[in-house]
Amino acid sequence: MRNMRILWINTVGAMGGAERSLTELLPPLAAQGHDMAVACPHGTLAASAAAAGADVFPIPSVRLRRPSLRHTGWRTGWLSLPVARRKLAGIIRSHRPDILHANSLAAMLALPSRRGAPAIWHVRDLRLPPAAARLAARRADAIIAISTAVETRLSELLPTSEHAKIKLIPNGIALPDSATLPQREEARQRLGLPLGTPIIGMLAHFIPWKRHDRLIAAAALLAESYPQLHVVLAGGDPCGEHAAYVRHLREQIATTGLEKQVSLPGEMDQPLHFLGALDLLVHPAEDEPFGRVVCEAMAVGTPVVAVNRGGPATILEHEVTGWLVDRGTPDELAGAVKRLLDDDALRSRLAARAAARVRESYDIRVTAARISACYAALARRATATERGGGSSSRQ
Repeated sequence: MRNMRILWINTVGAMGGAERSLTELLPPLAAQGHDMAVACPHGTLAASAAAAGADVFPIPSVRLRRPSLRHTGWRTGWLSLPVARRKLAGIIRSHRPDILHANSLAAMLALPSRRGAPAIWHVRDLRLPPAAARLAARRADAIIAISTAVETRLSELLPTSEHAKIKLIPNGIALPDSATLPQREEARQRLGLPLGTPIIGMLAHFIPWKRHDRLIAAAALLAESYPQLHVVLAGGDPCGEHAAYVRHLREQIATTGLEKQVSLPGEMDQPLHFLGALDLLVHPAEDEPFGRVVCEAMAVGTPVVAVNRGGPATILEHEVTGWLVDRGTPDELAGAVKRLLDDDALRSRLAARAAARVRESYDIRVTAARISACYAALARRATATERGGGSSSRQ
């Protein structure tokens, strides 16, 4: 397998799950000999990519949103695509990558049509606008689905002529060294969380489909039985798009009288330490494409309650490596939390099996090896096309 120059494209500069996955893939891909570069806007992603040893090229930010009556700024995102394409065309001409790796729908659409190299569309979403997804698929030479749920969604959205491009490569995580992680009470002390009391929580950006409101409603149902229970909703709104949602959550907390039991501490600089501080991670999202936070909680020995849909449904096995609920209603979540908080032995058993499962199946190095094999297949195909005198993306 020859070493190649890889240019990743990400059209937002803030760090989210997709961006964390990108930066964690850079070292293992570089370890296989590939020359890694990232085109992205200025921000935390650019800094993290540079720290990982990648060359970084600045591009304009592109945020694609569906139009709505309440939000008219969606046009700005779509109108910024031509600007990003022109910038990327110049970067591609000067850097001359062998493979272009688009880390989102917007990144795939931002690639110029005359791009000089095969392109991968890395699909990390379930909520894909059908027309835009079909356009992106036509422009891609290969499509990576991060979970079975995403693979199924793509098969539903795309014409059968595009299905052969789809390759399932589950996300991985950089597995932590358990010897360097603080114990639960030590982690709580470092983070300023209550000691000696049950703590459950979420670690997710404040986006409505993450369904923080369901956990708050579940906390209200649990309050009488567990007056000492503390609920932590950790995360932020890095692109500044969901201030109204955060206000709604704070109002919900106040209305239910949970100001002392529910806290919103903001972003966590040490997410694994936070997850290790919890007795339970609760993940109420129904449309989670993968669920890297689920894997991270499993890796640090924190049991997970999640909805039996999307990515978590394939990561967790009910009553073996986690606890799955059917719909994620507050009643279901409260019942699952009660069941696990009342049974220390069950929590310990789930945690041990979950840690083994994530190490067996979600090691970022395995993900990187599969992606590298995809690079090699694309390069071989491009070389064969050029030798055969057929059309190629190298124009």
